[in-house]
Order: sequence, then structure tokens, then C-alpha cells
Amino acid sequence: MKKHSKTDEIIEKVDGEPHSKEEPTDEVADVSSIQEFIELKKLQNRILGKMLEKINKPENQTKSNNK
Repeated sequence: MKKHSKTDEIIEKVDGEPHSKEEPTDEVADVSSIQEFIELKKLQNRILGKMLEKINKPENQTKSNNK
């Protein structure tokens, strides 16, 4: 019994035909890798934003204390 991945299910829904693992579609792989890349970039930006907030908090507090 073969295991089906999410991309196989998506292709089946679009095409209406089951695809075997032997014939991977480059387009689906490309779309999937692009989506993963975008999600990773979003996560990276969120983490960097939080790090900058933590760095800027002490600086903002010392600036307001000096005024």
C-alpha cells in the first residue's frame, strides 16, 4: 500500500486523476517550496522584530530617564 502526501491529494483534487510517486510534478514541488520559503521568512521577520523590540526597550527607557 502506498502512502499519499498532501501534494498528491491536492493534485488528485485538481486533476481528478491519481498520480504515482514515480512521476513528481515539478510545478507542485516549486509551489510548495516557495510557500515554505515565504512562511520561513515571515517567521524570521517576526522573530527579528521581537528581538529588536527587546533591544530598543532598554534604550527607550534610558532616553526618557535622561530627559
